[in-house]
Amino acid sequence: MLAQHADVEAKVRAECRHVLAANNHSWDWKALGELKYTTAVIHETLRLFPTASMLATRVCVQDNDMPTLASVNQHAKPVFIPKVIHTLLQLHLQLNIPMPKRILRPLYHCVEMNKAIEFMLARKNPILAESAALMLRQVAHALTLLLRPIKAKLEASKRFDDTKLDILAAVSVVEDILHTGESFSSTRLTVLSLAIQIALISDDEPKDKKTITPSGEAEARKLVWKLHVLCDFQRKIRLATDCSFLYWSRELLTLFVQDMYSVPENANAIKVLKTAGHEENAVAYYVEAFASFVEEVVEDDLVVPLCMDIENDLRLHVHSVHLEHMETPNPINNADFKVLHYYMDLRPIRIWGKCVDLRDRVTHYLESTFYNLTTVALHDWK
Repeated sequence: MLAQHADVEAKVRAECRHVLAANNHSWDWKALGELKYTTAVIHETLRLFPTASMLATRVCVQDNDMPTLASVNQHAKPVFIPKVIHTLLQLHLQLNIPMPKRILRPLYHCVEMNKAIEFMLARKNPILAESAALMLRQVAHALTLLLRPIKAKLEASKRFDDTKLDILAAVSVVEDILHTGESFSSTRLTVLSLAIQIALISDDEPKDKKTITPSGEAEARKLVWKLHVLCDFQRKIRLATDCSFLYWSRELLTLFVQDMYSVPENANAIKVLKTAGHEENAVAYYVEAFASFVEEVVEDDLVVPLCMDIENDLRLHVHSVHLEHMETPNPINNADFKVLHYYMDLRPIRIWGKCVDLRDRVTHYLESTFYNLTTVALHDWK
């Protein structure tokens, strides 16, 4: 907190110096009680960055509204991650500008984050499927309650004109659509949206006598938007997280894996990146070709270097035990030391029907090397 806000740090330091000087340069409970601003900063820091013990005892006692773009910044705009990545790649290609290495890691982190969101929602699909019908009923009920005063007022009216008849018919259509089925097809949603627009036509009455207020109109449009989202959320998620354009820039996959291997802490990203360039509706031949390409990249840039590095680490460890002039590699003092257990702890990686178990591959490589060097006689190598 203090490291990110220099002005807050300066106020805390000034308050501590003032209290310390007023207390004859000694601290006691009374002096600590006078640090009002410092105490407030500590509480705010614990609220923003709570410890595990604090999180375990928290209880939700009221509803919490998630912040939206409009509540955070009225000029903020949503960011479409695949579009940003696609635009970046196309600009470099069209302008013939080399892509600097410093943007390589943020690039595949964006792809990883995008696909991780897709996979998280895919795991929750059974729960979403069970809850979708209930949420649709709730939204439909709220929309019915919002339009019911309009229908009651129009039915009690003694004089009708063309506008009132159109509004009454539109409200009746909306009620019929909301109560005659549990599902909402694209045709029903289109008719519902058109009927809502007609039902919300402004009349000529004063503002204090209007049946529905401007906030009520905004709420009705928001409820219709919720219906559209709930009825088509799977397709919207698929489009929002689609990174199939990377199929045409698949040469980047080799660079992604190489950079990922240099930072073993990012080992889990390989499971996400391998599906980034996949197209669901592609021809089987191209899918097989792309799968072969991914297997080749994983084999050449991940499996082979991993086997050789682990073999070298084991050799250096054995030599450091038997040779006095050699020391055991220390990861703290050696900045180039790679902690490779992140790859060994990975679950098998699925690549289009095939599984690549890094632990088994490394084990097989080490056993084969040991057998070739110790069991087979060197003079009988043929």
